[in-house]
This record gives sequence, structure tokens and C-alpha cells, in this order.
Amino acid sequence: MGEQRYLEVPFAEKEQAKAIGARWDRAARRRYVPPEVDPMPFARWTREPLVELPGEDRQYGGNGLFVDLVPSSCFFTNVRTSVAAADWDRLRRFVYERAGRVCEICGARWDPATAAWAGDGRTRRLDAHERWSYDAVRLVQRLQRIICLCFECHQVTHYGRTSLYGDADAAFAHLARVNARPVDHPRRRSSPSRRSQAVTRRSRLHHVRTPAL
Repeated sequence: MGEQRYLEVPFAEKEQAKAIGARWDRAARRRYVPPEVDPMPFARWTREPLVELPGEDRQYGGNGLFVDLVPSSCFFTNVRTSVAAADWDRLRRFVYERAGRVCEICGARWDPATAAWAGDGRTRRLDAHERWSYDAVRLVQRLQRIICLCFECHQVTHYGRTSLYGDADAAFAHLARVNARPVDHPRRRSSPSRRSQAVTRRSRLHHVRTPAL
């Protein structure tokens, strides 16, 4: 059998792909073209595999777990909202595979055979998190790195959003567990942290996004 012909099918288009013969590879968590099916109708979902992200700094931000706050002028804007859904799927899968489907912060490993996290029975997903740098002089937000995170680490990283739409207490418990030390919950803090103060200053500015990759 030849190499599997995988597709980059956005969730919103999965029924269209299924209707013309695409199948689901549970282990790879991707749709593919069966050998007996003509690949031509699937051309719209075919992409060349990524081998690197030119210009990426794989060390940017390190591999520690922290709350990665962003300026308010940059809320709800990211790579995912700026590219086609199929291209984002291609990018995030590359990031997952590059990391061996392991969270690059806490080391949680996704087991595709059981669709669960090895060791603790979690059934969360992997996420691709963007790390940006901010130039307060030129007012430029620059993409530096895309890192593979488990759901829990991603919830901590985006604590501001988690506090509105998720479980903030669980996020900070995960932060304390990964960092192996007690972490004060922000609701109990009497003054903002240095990181929060820096982000507050950034939020008074309007940053222009520019990809470095």
C-alpha cells in the first residue's frame, strides 16, 4: 500500500468530504482518500506537508507555564482568524506532530489509539498556541513561535479568557501543579503583578500584527 493521502478538511466542510468518499483515520485524527477513490475531487483539501516554519524561534518564551497576557487591542485576533481554515488545520497538525503529540510544557502525551491522555485518563485536546513579541515603540505585534500545548496548559496561558468562559480555579490549580509550588489566585492578590502592569501599558497602544514566520 502506498503512502496515505491525507486531507486538510476544516470541520465545517467534513460532510462534503465524506459525501464524495473521504474516510476518517482515528489514530491520525485526519481524513484521507481511500486507494480505490479518485483523488481529483479532493484537490481543494490537498496541501503539501510542512517541514519547517521559516523564521520561527523555537526557544522564544521557553517551555515554562505562565499566564501569557496580551494587549486589549489584540484580543480575539490571531493566526487562526487570519488564514483559511484548511491552512490553519495544516499548520496546527504540523505543530502537533513536530512535538510528538506531547504538550511542550507539562509533557502530557496524547494517545491516538485510545483518544485519551496517557496516564491520567483526560480526554482533552491538543492546541497550537501562538507566542508573540510586542514592540511598544514601533507598535508592532510579531509572531515568534507556535507551541504545542495540552488543553489544561492552554487554559492557564489564556487565563483572561478562561476566567470569563472556563474554569479559572482549575486553571490555577494546574499552574501550581506544573510549577510544583503554590500560586496565589489573582482574586486574592492585593496588587497587580509586574506582568499585568506591563500588559496594561501595552493595552493603551494599538499594535499592528506582522508575522515573523
